[in-house]
Amino acid sequence: MRIYVVTHKEVNETLPKNYEYIQVNAENNLPFCKFRDNIGKDNISIKNPFYCELSAAYWIWKNDKENNIVGLAHYRRFLTLNKFSSSNSYYIN
Repeated sequence: MRIYVVTHKEVNETLPKNYEYIQVNAENNLPFCKFRDNIGKDNISIKNPFYCELSAAYWIWKNDKENNIVGLAHYRRFLTLNKFSSSNSYYIN
């Protein structure tokens, strides 16, 4: 299982287990993450200005073959068990 956290700018926040940042619009910017929407054989990174985080969803669909379960957190917004805390210890695993 992996939950991808969409970002278009560099973030230094540590994520819990099974969470990974994915950089969108990577075709037009310098890389700063392990996962980017412009790597792999099939991607639509160049269309990110028109499709936003859907370029990440497309990349996951076409390129993540190792995880049976995947999730997508929209631009660093997380599902949490405590709506009053921003601590990553409450992120849903």
